[in-house]
Amino acid sequence: MTAPKLPFTRPSIDEETISAVERLVGPRTRAIMPVHFAGLPVDLDRLQDLAARHRLRVVEDAAHAVGAAFRGRRIGSTGDLICFSFHPNKNMTSGEGGAIVCRDAEEARLIELHRFNGVERTGPDSMEVHFPGMKANLSDIAAAIGVGQLRRLDGFNARRRELVARYFAQWPSGSPLRLPERGDDGHCWHMFCPLLPLERLRITRVEFIRRMADRGIAVGVHYPAIHLFAAYRRLGWREGDFPVAERVGRETVTLPLFPSMTEADVDRVIEAVHDIVAEAAA
Repeated sequence: MTAPKLPFTRPSIDEETISAVERLVGPRTRAIMPVHFAGLPVDLDRLQDLAARHRLRVVEDAAHAVGAAFRGRRIGSTGDLICFSFHPNKNMTSGEGGAIVCRDAEEARLIELHRFNGVERTGPDSMEVHFPGMKANLSDIAAAIGVGQLRRLDGFNARRRELVARYFAQWPSGSPLRLPERGDDGHCWHMFCPLLPLERLRITRVEFIRRMADRGIAVGVHYPAIHLFAAYRRLGWREGDFPVAERVGRETVTLPLFPSMTEADVDRVIEAVHDIVAEAAA
């Protein structure tokens, strides 16, 4: 099967995507779950309009998007349910954990009950247990780390944008790699994930990662197409159901991006990628 062609630029949500989402809405649909991948916000206005027409909830996966903004509005400042991650590799961290933002006081109360064993303090010397919950609250130490990181978040994200600007400015013209969608100033650049032109290379992605490691440069993969995992295959999804996502999943690589990088670090990564790809060109 010929790999589907990807457009040169890819809006976070375009007409085709909105139409595809709407076609998949059925009688059992309860929510739409968009992902602000790599820190690039999706078009929330259009998605929320679609959800409103079908009376659906919108649960935003904002694990990558802390500090990002859509049309001047910070992710989490508006919306329905927004889920953030404070894992150590995120733009800010509390060591582990995350946060859920909601706009309904009763929902906030239920979330608080679920995160701590279903327990409600009903008075200075009394408590109630409403249901079997879970132990998912941040420790005081983790919360203190998170508060300190939050104060520095804007600076962290500003530095990420500077480094990404360097990637784009210094990337060789004519490179066969497809660079990420740039978005606008609202992009918080959690990751920098170009696509390898594997059909034009004599090496696999694993070999590319190994050659980068030989130069002392770590490369990640974010992410395989979700419907190809065993948990989703058991639900009936198969290879070929989402060919563009599958191709992106095969070709994506995550290059270094973190606030303590220097411009020289960025240049070294670009040089390594360019040399390896040029040497492996078919």
